[in-house]
Amino acid sequence: MNKLEITATGDIPNEHISSLIHDIGSEKCYDSNSRVMMFSTQPPSFIEIIGDIISWKAIFVASATVFFSTISKRLAEDIYDNKKLIGEALFSPVRLFTKAVVKFIKETPRNSFVKFEITAPEGIPNPVISFLHESEEEIAFKISCFYAVGDRIIEKLIDISEKYEGRVTPPYVQVSDKGEVTVRCCAGFNNDHIVFRISLLD
Repeated sequence: MNKLEITATGDIPNEHISSLIHDIGSEKCYDSNSRVMMFSTQPPSFIEIIGDIISWKAIFVASATVFFSTISKRLAEDIYDNKKLIGEALFSPVRLFTKAVVKFIKETPRNSFVKFEITAPEGIPNPVISFLHESEEEIAFKISCFYAVGDRIIEKLIDISEKYEGRVTPPYVQVSDKGEVTVRCCAGFNNDHIVFRISLLD
């Protein structure tokens, strides 16, 4: 079974990473034992949780299908109703996961932020979404949307990479309150700004 891989900056204590893995479940993730060394005087402190679509599926399990089919019908309604779906019993694996993430953020040095990445094919940069101050509910909602369109993001990045001969910076992902996913990166010798959006309704 594929597992999510966890890496971190060198300033994060190993016991914090071990605690996060325990809370998420060692059957779903593992510590890569790789530590990112930052050389600025006040480097950012963060942890990365990386995996392909199959790895992330272990977090979403059956809840994903119901969530995405339901939210696509409700996007025109009050977004609060969409986020309430995360609180339903079916979504307990997603809520448990984000609860562990929020706990980690609060307990680590300087409230370290957390980056989630979906693994792209070799030579294609991984799309990434980051969180620091968001609530459990908001993180759950946004990573669910990110996961829902993950394959489509990768397909688009492959097209961009082919057009720019592989010269693409790591794509940064944002998710709106209505579930629209926006991806930004730069590409080519001139650092062309690339922006594309994917909706669950597309």
